[in-house]
Amino acid sequence: MVRYRYSPSLVQEKKLAKQIYDSLEGDVISSVLDATGAMVQRDDSLMRAGMEVTSIKVERAVMPRLYDVLYSVKDELGFDREVEFYITNSPQVNACTYMGTTPGRPLIVELNSSLVELMDEDELRFVVGHELGHQIDGNSSLNALIRFVFPNLDQGSPLLFQLKVRFWQQLCELVADRYGFLATGNLDVCVSAFFKMHSGLNLRKMDIDIKAFINHNKHLVKYYTEGQFLSLSHYDHPADSLRVEALNLYANASNAAELDEGMNALITAISRLSTDDIDIHMAYFIASAGLLVAGADGNLSQNEIDAILMTLSSYDMFPRDILDEVAGSDNVMEYFNKSVSSILELRPDDREKLFQYVIDLVLVDNKLKTEEVELMKSIGTQVFGYDEPTVMHMFAASIRASFRPAFSAIC
Repeated sequence: MVRYRYSPSLVQEKKLAKQIYDSLEGDVISSVLDATGAMVQRDDSLMRAGMEVTSIKVERAVMPRLYDVLYSVKDELGFDREVEFYITNSPQVNACTYMGTTPGRPLIVELNSSLVELMDEDELRFVVGHELGHQIDGNSSLNALIRFVFPNLDQGSPLLFQLKVRFWQQLCELVADRYGFLATGNLDVCVSAFFKMHSGLNLRKMDIDIKAFINHNKHLVKYYTEGQFLSLSHYDHPADSLRVEALNLYANASNAAELDEGMNALITAISRLSTDDIDIHMAYFIASAGLLVAGADGNLSQNEIDAILMTLSSYDMFPRDILDEVAGSDNVMEYFNKSVSSILELRPDDREKLFQYVIDLVLVDNKLKTEEVELMKSIGTQVFGYDEPTVMHMFAASIRASFRPAFSAIC
């Protein structure tokens, strides 16, 4: 395989892939899928038969020049699985890979005819390198597992799971782009191929200076990394400008520390769920309020932790990191007071909503402890400025609306 000074892998992508795999009980479900191999093989055969009918297979005897271009990438990347390339008549500038699981069957890479027409040979190498990069990095297997458990990710899977899968898929695209770069060794070629795919424009025919374009692109990247754009977390591909900058960093970073610093900024921009500063304060409010109230009786239950994490997941893709940060501090109350002060400075009308959240936390486990009630009264009067009768009136109304005896208490 081509050697480069930096590995194409991303630590964050591998870490997230393991978390997703483990959450799906990947070892167990994969063994179940292995036991149904005959069904998978039939599906694989049908797909292959369809390609033979609707597409043109790239063979040396028929199109030797294109054959050599495509297969040179396989050799360049050291990809040892057999591959077959097909060209499909389609106006969409796109390429995709069918992994297939039938033993002994080659991997299929499908190139749309419009892509082959638009790209020059070096640009095609980038595209093929990107497609094979997904296979080399191993993310295609996890994608197949996800699709098996959740054929429609948006239906049936928890929201936080959806967000993490899409974040992981975006990181996978950045890794695959690196393999595309390794297949060409030329950043200008990568950027030109990338934008031809996504815009249908031939940048070179338009006499665009790609190096100047990359420098100009940094201004757009700045908006993303400073949180001035909408959340990117609901997409399965990163924004074009971030992909260009990620390739630029990979190709030109003077040292590993510079590469890591630049990539961390891009990855943070991709993972951000919101661009609103108040949401950051809300995350710390939820974590600190949850820890204060849930721990008031000296017994922080798993149900209480899960309730905190579930609420936190609306504000941060990694809620446990926020909770661990606050829990590991010397003064949880300091986090609480600071977050409340920051939120109310921006949105003073949120006072009742914030205090109601504290009350809801007291009631979440359907058990009432004197220590929890006393803490709630203290927070209501000293932090939110209510008088004690008002605090107790709000608490009484919440009890009547939502309190139910714990099932274990009446068994």
